[in-house]
Amino acid sequence: MKRLKGEHQRKYLKRVVHEIEVHKYLQSEKAGRDLGNEAVTDWVQKYGKSFRRQFVSQDHKMAIKNLERLRVVVKKASAELKPVIEALIDEIEDEVEEAEDLQE
Repeated sequence: MKRLKGEHQRKYLKRVVHEIEVHKYLQSEKAGRDLGNEAVTDWVQKYGKSFRRQFVSQDHKMAIKNLERLRVVVKKASAELKPVIEALIDEIEDEVEEAEDLQE
């Protein structure tokens, strides 16, 4: 499995930490005690892989939607804004390629 990079990785890790904290809280409440690392390990083993696949897939879909919108906008943009929008399109195309590589 390929590695996430930069902002993509930061967003992923932030979401993972949140999901683990929610899982830890719910499982600890159910058990009537703080499960600590036991709950963390449980989440990683049960949900880690599927969460990563889902995250990458959602990120990929969002990038494609943004790319489609920008392609429409660039056609209507003034001459001075076109290079800026085209640069954004290039960045998003790179993100889409990275996401496609991660899904393989």
